[in-house]
Amino acid sequence: MSRHTATNDKGHQFVYGFDEPLSYYFLDRVYPNGNWRHIVGLCSCPPVYGSALNLLEFLDKFRVEVPEAHRELLMLDLPI
Repeated sequence: MSRHTATNDKGHQFVYGFDEPLSYYFLDRVYPNGNWRHIVGLCSCPPVYGSALNLLEFLDKFRVEVPEAHRELLMLDLPI
């Protein structure tokens, strides 16, 4: 499993990555009080399938800044 942290332009923290055994990407919002909100992947509500395309879409939607190398891997649908 890969797990990376990033922030957006508002300073909100996010965790994203790829779970290899389950073969899905995920994106979670981490709140200052320690709570989590699953945005992409298993446990997301409303359900959002953990595909590379969905992860890219929601990274852009929330303006999460990730390394360009990660974006390129996601565009190729390869694990990050």
